[in-house]
Amino acid sequence: MEDNLEEILERKTKELEIVQRVAVALNASNEVKTIALLMLQLMEEYFDFQHSILLVLRPEEGLLEVVATHGYEVDNLGKTIRVGMGVIGMVAKKQRLMRMANLGAQRKYMQAISKNTGNEAVAGQIVGLPDAESQVAIPMMAEDRLLGVLSIESKKINFYNPQDETLVTTLANLGAVSLKNALYLQQVEEAREQLREINENLEQLVTERTKELADAHADIVSSISYASRIQREFIPRSTTLQDHLEDFGVVWQPRDVVGGDFYWFQPQENGYLVGLGDCTGHGVPGAFMSLVSISTLNRIVRENDLKDLSSLLKQFDASLRAQLGRSEEENRDGLDFGLCHFNPNEQRLRFVGAKMSLFHINSERVNEISGARKSIGYDTARKRPFRDEIEIPYSSGDTFLMASDGVIDQMGSETRMCYGKQRLEKFLTEHKEDPAQQICDDLIATLSAYRGDNTVLDDVTVFCFRPN
Repeated sequence: MEDNLEEILERKTKELEIVQRVAVALNASNEVKTIALLMLQLMEEYFDFQHSILLVLRPEEGLLEVVATHGYEVDNLGKTIRVGMGVIGMVAKKQRLMRMANLGAQRKYMQAISKNTGNEAVAGQIVGLPDAESQVAIPMMAEDRLLGVLSIESKKINFYNPQDETLVTTLANLGAVSLKNALYLQQVEEAREQLREINENLEQLVTERTKELADAHADIVSSISYASRIQREFIPRSTTLQDHLEDFGVVWQPRDVVGGDFYWFQPQENGYLVGLGDCTGHGVPGAFMSLVSISTLNRIVRENDLKDLSSLLKQFDASLRAQLGRSEEENRDGLDFGLCHFNPNEQRLRFVGAKMSLFHINSERVNEISGARKSIGYDTARKRPFRDEIEIPYSSGDTFLMASDGVIDQMGSETRMCYGKQRLEKFLTEHKEDPAQQICDDLIATLSAYRGDNTVLDDVTVFCFRPN
């Protein structure tokens, strides 16, 4: 039994690595042909699929067009096949994976059927592997919509490992999401002047979470250290923070090995951005949500100016809800988020929050700047408005702190009550002169003593900083 669990763990960890690498690679381009060709190259790298074709659906014509091939003497680019014709066409029609073996014995029969029914390829016959013995064709789906078909051929019989089916299908759908976004970008570019407003709000879909890992048993989560290393790569490095902050302290403690909390930092020409997020759940599902959130936030900040943080927060919310791709009744995924922009030259801070507060600590008092009573991504609170950004002047030596719900909501063993904001403000008042990292460390020690024998309920993240 233990050997079996180890094998499952090893396989799931490897799948997580593959999904993450493919997601990063595909999201690096917005060109349809580049994404398609990269998808086929990655399929050979991870599964040894040496002969493959990727076709994109032209729904208005009922055709599938070849946009990339790999391993063939004839590239077939631009050639088309009708939906419902042959193996590829039937996969597009039924939107189900199909496997074919012993093709050598069936080839003459299939050619005869095609001739008798009059179904001929449009714009030239697609030239496949002439001596193929097996074929697998996979529908590429994005939000229950067919984007295309991935076809793989081999000279071997039964070359396809059924154990890889879930992962290959997930990667095909991941490629479909990237292709969908690329196709939409292409359409927007062609009509840029007429669709400028749409172009500004263009959303780049990112990878869907792998649901299988959401159910991973807590007893084996501690062993997926590789997943933790991947997540840590998305967290700001200390050297970056040291270059821009007079003093800072950070505590990042997932309840499990990986978690849904993250802190975020990005230098700008006129200052820098500081953020903290608390995603739905913890463990592997929360970690996937945090990666989706960080990738989306990076894209939005890269593509938009920072004149209005509340507008940026709205775009973050809309983009994340679109990427989750669920109905209003089902979409319960999202995050609480706080975002600050510091301008050291003017000693001015701007803040927006989505169910996240910023604590401003100066020589006189601790002031809580509350965010909106609305989270990012949750459809249930879609009609609630975000608040306008708040501008806060600060002085040299002032301290700022953001913390995830794991601090506020921790239950005490004696009081049977949450730690709460009042206790947090009292703690900050007593420690306002301490170095930032000491504030964080002492807060965690205080929280641990308050918790007593109670279990840790959530991920805990604290980001404390003093601007230059």
